[in-house]
Amino acid sequence: MSYDLTATLRALPPLPVLAQEILMTVIDDYADLATLTAKISREPSIAGRVVGIANSALFTGMRPVLSIEGAVVRLGLQRVRMLAMSALLAEQFDPRRCPPFKPARYWYHAISTANCASRLARFDPELDPDIAYLAGLLHNIGVLLLANVAPQPLAEALAEREKAPERPLAELLRERLNTDHREAGRQLLASWGLPDQIAATAGAGEGASTEPQQRLHRIVQFCAQWTATDYAELPDHDWSLLPPKQLEALAERGHAEREQLQAVARLLAARD
Repeated sequence: MSYDLTATLRALPPLPVLAQEILMTVIDDYADLATLTAKISREPSIAGRVVGIANSALFTGMRPVLSIEGAVVRLGLQRVRMLAMSALLAEQFDPRRCPPFKPARYWYHAISTANCASRLARFDPELDPDIAYLAGLLHNIGVLLLANVAPQPLAEALAEREKAPERPLAELLRERLNTDHREAGRQLLASWGLPDQIAATAGAGEGASTEPQQRLHRIVQFCAQWTATDYAELPDHDWSLLPPKQLEALAERGHAEREQLQAVARLLAARD
């Protein structure tokens, strides 16, 4: 089967103007609190998800939060920026036509990868931890896109990978679509105007033209593989990482926040 990914992306409804504004505000390091809260507050569905997370079981016993401003106070500006990004993406796609795709599992892995990548990036003076977080969050967005626009081929590929987990998903998708989730993610993020290094990471490193961009890609891939095993198995790598004790500390931190991230993932996956 030949699949015209470019035509599919062209046929996708563009991001609503307000969603585009929120996206640009979230990735703008210079956007202030007032600008961010004003944009998010104009989109009730996104604001509702962020406020809902601030009122979730993660904060049992605390007074209810009723506004984005209150969510920022409770969660912190940086976390609200990234949750707004996650909520924005969750609003754009409805993967229910692809039953094997598990939205809560997808979001849990995305957020876990993002947290891990952000923490590792702090040890590299040329990398921005916020960019690393965003790259980790979006590294697998092509799967979310294909669950929406090509549910049957993705369902077949996911089912086959359950039987043969050694086969890469990209290989199984190319057999059916002549493209894969990596290229789908890269093209989608590029069409949204996201920075090249973010799109390149979603595209398995294609377009990563500088050494720092390549290191960012390697960090995200390392974290994606590591978190997929719940930090049980260190992936093979050929680049300078951290001493074992520091990696163990990162794994312990990841284990400690597992329930919190699962709760956030369920809220992001929920649909009305």
